[in-house]
Amino acid sequence: IMFTSQQALKQYADVDQTVQAEFATPHQLTKMLFGGALRSLAIAQSAMKTKQYQKKGEALARAINIIEGLESSLDEENGGELAENLKSIYVYMVQELYKSSFRNNPEMVREVSDLLREISGAWDQIPLKERN
Repeated sequence: IMFTSQQALKQYADVDQTVQAEFATPHQLTKMLFGGALRSLAIAQSAMKTKQYQKKGEALARAINIIEGLESSLDEENGGELAENLKSIYVYMVQELYKSSFRNNPEMVREVSDLLREISGAWDQIPLKERN
């Protein structure tokens, strides 16, 4: 089987991400999820502007799946008010992304990206000794 250089690079990136995920701490995995969602949101915004509706739909679906995964991984029993607040923010994000898709509104996607970046930034502030 012959690979183009693009296919080979993509395959390498997929393997690299799989290896990173296999050896990542829960904190690192969460950061990878934030990164994946943000990349998907950027793709969706761009696709909306260029009227690439299938690409927009795929990118939004990926972002929504990641955000719903982040929501479902919250420890609501021990997470207290923080977990409750994050849950409602994640639910809000998903609702906004569905609306943005329906309205083809990249501004709504940008708002969700900004919120996600804030949460990701706060995640970076967690002291090393408390990250697991």
